[in-house]
Amino acid sequence: QEKVHRLLNNHWTETLLAGVITVNFLLIILETDTRAWYPGRGIGTSPRWLDYLEHVCLAIFGTELALRIFADGRTFHRKLWNVVDASIIAIGVVDLILTYAGIDMGTLGII
Repeated sequence: QEKVHRLLNNHWTETLLAGVITVNFLLIILETDTRAWYPGRGIGTSPRWLDYLEHVCLAIFGTELALRIFADGRTFHRKLWNVVDASIIAIGVVDLILTYAGIDMGTLGII
């Protein structure tokens, strides 16, 4: 657990995760733009490559969350950011499941 804790709190790991967060943010902007309403064209859908990249980001975030739960153990829930991260990832997973089940969350999906 200590090795995983040191790995997660390493400068390079935090920098890498900040980069993934930035890329994910840009992907969300691109997805929102491609799904925007264009007069005469209706609601668009995002390209498959964009969806796949968002899934990769979610997998990276999920892996980091699992490692953090392992490293922090029973104290995981005591840090507010851990709870916020877990909530955001849970929403992402639910959105992914609903999308593949054919249920479109529409504007709520942006959250």
